[in-house]
Amino acid sequence: MYVDTHPLSSQIPSHRPVKRIDLPLAMFVNRQIKDRYIQELVIQARLKQQPVLLGTSSVQESEMLNETLRNLYVWVFWVCMCGL
Repeated sequence: MYVDTHPLSSQIPSHRPVKRIDLPLAMFVNRQIKDRYIQELVIQARLKQQPVLLGTSSVQESEMLNETLRNLYVWVFWVCMCGL
């Protein structure tokens, strides 16, 4: 029998303040608008010299975004979350 010893409400405090900003969920009318939004976020982060990690749900999606960002001369480390 499994007993949960750590309730969901318990958290270990970090030694530094959290700087991450959780953005609200976004819904897009079509694929082109979504891709352009992602491109803008990546470019803004890279201009601030912030690292960018993108996760996609398929290899095809990853390759399409990779090609688009390479055309804009933006280098990104990719992780495909395929099958998860």
